Amino acid sequence: MIGGIILAAGKSSRMGSLKSLLPWDDDTLINYQIKCLSQSNVSEIVVVLGYKADSIYHQMITSIPTKTVINHKFSLGKTTSIKAGLREISNGVSEILIIGVDQPRSTALLKKIMREHIQSGALITQPVFHGKGGHPLIFNLKLFPELLTLKKTHNVAASSPLSFSNLLRIAVNSTSPSVEIMLSVPNYGSSGAFLEALGSVYLPNRVLLGLLQDRNATENSKTFDSPISEGRIDEFGDVSTAYVCRDYSCQLPVHSPSELLSQLREI
Repeated sequence: MIGGIILAAGKSSRMGSLKSLLPWDDDTLINYQIKCLSQSNVSEIVVVLGYKADSIYHQMITSIPTKTVINHKFSLGKTTSIKAGLREISNGVSEILIIGVDQPRSTALLKKIMREHIQSGALITQPVFHGKGGHPLIFNLKLFPELLTLKKTHNVAASSPLSFSNLLRIAVNSTSPSVEIMLSVPNYGSSGAFLEALGSVYLPNRVLLGLLQDRNATENSKTFDSPISEGRIDEFGDVSTAYVCRDYSCQLPVHSPSELLSQLREI
């Protein structure tokens, strides 16, 4: 049986608001994750909370059974949440899927990773997109003792001696929508409100291209040289302009933070 652990204890300091409660797919991130794990037929779901746990807990979906554990040591790093979640896993669980609340994955993707993990007999399974390892990770029961002694999460999939010949990496087409955003401003001071709008919408696979409209810039001081920005520096003169693109196909340009926010919310 595969159990699932959702890590949702962090402070979300870079977002400025609780990631768990950010809107995602007509719900919140944490409820989306719970629903997708449930639909993937995991045997149980453990949610690890920490910072502002009560605020998150009272907005969690109640129609799906979950175990909730509070990690009071969340400020010491993600490994403390992994350990807290593992201690709540039932004895009959033989594999554990670990995912962060800020890493939304579809039910179809979760099922694919779980199926290939079981069929392969690997000790660790990790999805790969464009050659880069991602999340979620699935660990076999044999690695639980090592996970309980983790001191850091960086490259955890390859840090275990047992994993060297037992690591399955699954190529996936995409984990979530990729969005390219180009922001063209006449000066650095004009970018603040646009960046605030960008920060208010959670887009995990976002690429931001900044372009400074400085016609007097020397060849060495130009900020970016990208096909997506070609010809756009003179298109609207000295007016701040934002382009929201997916797969290098862009929507109509907008000139205010509120218009940018409206386009981002439609993604």
